[in-house]
Amino acid sequence: MLENAREWLSNPLLQKRLQPPAAKRLAEIGVPTLVVVGDRDVPDMQKVADQLAREVKGARKVVVSGAGHIVNLEKPAEFDRAVLGFLAERATPR
Repeated sequence: MLENAREWLSNPLLQKRLQPPAAKRLAEIGVPTLVVVGDRDVPDMQKVADQLAREVKGARKVVVSGAGHIVNLEKPAEFDRAVLGFLAERATPR
């Protein structure tokens, strides 16, 4: 983790700020979006998930009970069910 942080912090591309910030452009996202969050994740991440679900047109939010920040590792079956179901719905002709 420390090695990864050092690489991330020294990357000049990641130090540039987007104008306008990405959080102000969520309505521009035009692809199916699934927001997965654990009910035990920290409040700030809950707010981010709520914002994504609210501002990305047509986004769906799934809250996984008993999971924190790493839902796919903490509750893999529930995570897989949510993601695979979401993908299957998009694969079905409408």
